[in-house]
Amino acid sequence: MSADAAAALRRLNQSVAGLDPAGRGTFARSPGLSICRGSDESVRLPTVGRPYAAVVLEGLLTVNQLGDITRLSPGDVLISEIRTPQVVEADNAPWSIVVHESSLEEVVSTLLQAGDIGGSSPATPQALDAQTARLLDAVRGLLELNKEPESRFLQGLARNEIIYRLLTGDHGPAVASSIIGLQSDADIVSINSWIKQNFRRQFSVDELARASGMSTSAFHRKFRDVVQIGPVQCQKMLRLGEARKLLLAGAGSVT
Repeated sequence: MSADAAAALRRLNQSVAGLDPAGRGTFARSPGLSICRGSDESVRLPTVGRPYAAVVLEGLLTVNQLGDITRLSPGDVLISEIRTPQVVEADNAPWSIVVHESSLEEVVSTLLQAGDIGGSSPATPQALDAQTARLLDAVRGLLELNKEPESRFLQGLARNEIIYRLLTGDHGPAVASSIIGLQSDADIVSINSWIKQNFRRQFSVDELARASGMSTSAFHRKFRDVVQIGPVQCQKMLRLGEARKLLLAGAGSVT
């Protein structure tokens, strides 16, 4: 991380500490913006019903997206995907993240206003660090607006800036992909979110297909296309992840 990005991360951490000196728990600072801080071994993320970006402020996190392992350190950003779990592992504590949720309308509006957001020149490490610094400062700007009375209009502009920084930065393709997926596969997103919250329950593919208004074969095919694995395998992956967490915590039985 460059000196500029590291300085931006320090500024953001200072703003968070100033808003919440006690330092633990989850609290919202403005619509669509929340801060999560803790010292346990797991971090709960929002349900993937709206696109979000989670910025790691402190600690090391491990994200298991159905077998695709990603490790995040301070300054890294996690862009929501359909396969993003609701709970990720914290490799050390304490940890803290700030989560910025966007509506589909906000992202599409920003895309339309920004026009062509793609860059033709390859991204250099220096350019990526500069993008990170601008994104972190944009998030800090939105946090600081909570101190100002009647800042609703300015908060809207600040939210647009965060979305713009995400779209024009290294995470742009992932954000765009997330939006397209949420728009075109809303039915599967809803069912997958339900599985994440109810993976301990017994259910059948037939039940899920009826809930989505599709035939069993059509539902199973579309679910695999969108999530990369079938609904039963998805449930098994979630159960295995929970069992692993319980084993590491020293639980007597994980049956």
